[in-house]
Amino acid sequence: MQQVLLETPVDPAYDDICNSFYDGWDRTVHRQMYARDCYSILKELGKLPPGIE
Repeated sequence: MQQVLLETPVDPAYDDICNSFYDGWDRTVHRQMYARDCYSILKELGKLPPGIE
């Protein structure tokens, strides 16, 4: 999960679509959703990679 965040940082430009009931097939949107889930889990565990806050 840490590698996902390093490769795909959370982009605020996708906030609206990631917080909606998105049902499309755009891989970029799916990757952003996955990165956000990884961020939430790692933050709760205190395991965010260095340089990501």
